[in-house]
Amino acid sequence: YWVFTGDDFDLKISDKAHPSYLVIANDPEKEQVIGSLNALVLNRLITRVNSKGNIPVSIIVDELPTLYFHKIDRLIGTARSNKVAVTLGFQELPQLEADYGKVGMQKIITTCGNIFMGAARNKETLEWAQNDVFGKAKQTSRSISINDNKVS
Repeated sequence: YWVFTGDDFDLKISDKAHPSYLVIANDPEKEQVIGSLNALVLNRLITRVNSKGNIPVSIIVDELPTLYFHKIDRLIGTARSNKVAVTLGFQELPQLEADYGKVGMQKIITTCGNIFMGAARNKETLEWAQNDVFGKAKQTSRSISINDNKVS
């Protein structure tokens, strides 16, 4: 991969003087090799952009369990104050737990400020969504019926 053969670009993509884009892709057939290189680049990128004085930047990661972010909970917790928006996508909690461990998974899901959910199927994920994310709401209602003879 040519990107590792020189210093053609700076990982500080949020630099005011030279803002840039960085797109990183993975190959499922070569995930063990490419995943390690991607993790190296991403972890270095995070230290470069998650600091004061930068332009706003967004880090969007789909299929989070295929990558390893060192101390991702710190990134999530400090990013907003450094103008960094973090979007993490994954399918189910057990998938996240398998790659980040129980403690790592808990740090990730409890540090996120906004959670969007789709068609989860795993029992643990569904229970987490119901009990911890959305909860149950009790609503009171009142109705009025009007007919020719009376109001009730």
